[in-house]
Amino acid sequence: MISQKTKQRFNKVIIITAACSMFSMFGTSILHTKAATHSAAPAVYVSPQNIPASDIISIDWSPVQTPPYTYWAVHNWNAGGEAGGYAGFQQQSGFDENGKRTLHFALWDPISSKEAIKAEYLSPNSQAGPFGGEGTGMKVQTTYGWKDNNWYRMTMRSWQENGHTKFGQWMKDVTKNKWHQIAIMDFPVANVAFNHGLGMFQEDWADSGQNVREARLKNGYSRKLVDKQWSSWNNQSISGTHDNTYQYDGGATSEYVWVKAGGNTQSTIGSGKIFTLNQPTQPEIGKLDFDIQSIYYENEKLNVSWKLKENSTPQFKGKIEIYNNENMTGQPINVIDDIKSYQNGISQSISLPTNAYAKIVLTDIFDQTVEKKVQIKNESPNIFEGNEFAWSLKGIGDFEFAKVNLNKSTEEMQIDLKAGVPHDYFDSTYASIKVQNTSGKVVYNKEIYGNK
Repeated sequence: MISQKTKQRFNKVIIITAACSMFSMFGTSILHTKAATHSAAPAVYVSPQNIPASDIISIDWSPVQTPPYTYWAVHNWNAGGEAGGYAGFQQQSGFDENGKRTLHFALWDPISSKEAIKAEYLSPNSQAGPFGGEGTGMKVQTTYGWKDNNWYRMTMRSWQENGHTKFGQWMKDVTKNKWHQIAIMDFPVANVAFNHGLGMFQEDWADSGQNVREARLKNGYSRKLVDKQWSSWNNQSISGTHDNTYQYDGGATSEYVWVKAGGNTQSTIGSGKIFTLNQPTQPEIGKLDFDIQSIYYENEKLNVSWKLKENSTPQFKGKIEIYNNENMTGQPINVIDDIKSYQNGISQSISLPTNAYAKIVLTDIFDQTVEKKVQIKNESPNIFEGNEFAWSLKGIGDFEFAKVNLNKSTEEMQIDLKAGVPHDYFDSTYASIKVQNTSGKVVYNKEIYGNK
């Protein structure tokens, strides 16, 4: 990241964006590449015991030894059945954080429908496309620089919507206490959940068994489909397969289980063993909270925006109830429903009385609910009220390639240029930032090319 500041007085900031964002699907397949001189490290499996069908599954993962071509599929479900899938972390190249590190999420094609799986939502760093080689389906790959020995929570949820099953992926950086929404897949079959085959595997997909790979797992939980009660994965079975060259191993402390394979690893658990962890019966969830950014009614259109607090749990859905009295008693005169997890505002044509009040209700992925009440103003806000302002410049896939922060009280501006390509298809100026002081002198001028 390049950070530049200017302390000079200015009276004009010009930010020009010249192109709209596009999203390009990619179609690479999941392949198993054969190396010439080595066999693969054994796959290692971690399986919770006696877990019923669930609508939420969640586990914490920490990487210890991270050679290339390693997949830690921390979630597997419905193998061989309807809506089979997996999700986890991959080290695609390199042995550390300087290599390519990604998150993954894949669903196999439906058995009882010929409709295609669709990616309803993708994070700015995610791409989706079909895969083949091990059956066919849809996968999402997300660039994310996870760190060795840190903990990351991957949470998956399934739900029903318009005769389809939706599958969502969220990831929490536990060290930073920060959640990220990764993807939502629209699966064209109703009434599917995480029904069977739950568990994790560690895989060497390129026959690089000479390298040791190792990870830890803890805080495994699922929420039962029938009564929404939590199941604790405190009993975990570790198993694997030995070949003639390399072995695997596994074990546990009271807090976590660990798995290791490849190199000179020697098994201490034979063909497998069950370990018991000391963990609560329910997960630590956190709290949902948000701030209302703006709400106003203008030209018969209601505009509302909000922002989750930095450490809030992820939004799952929302609604806005409109009342004609300040106490918000009686039935609402209007309800705006079906607000998605990835939406942080609405702009909707609606007829409202002179005095109207809104109740904004958000629900998180664990079904915790928070509501906030506010009067609806009959005018648009002055965007230059206050002292602190921020502008984001975004390219393809909502990639934020520059951010401008202005503090009017200190007369200071900070411009952050982020590494990356705004848009591959543009070989000329994609955006420009120009800053002038109060005398009209240009104190900063930056042309940003699309593919550089």
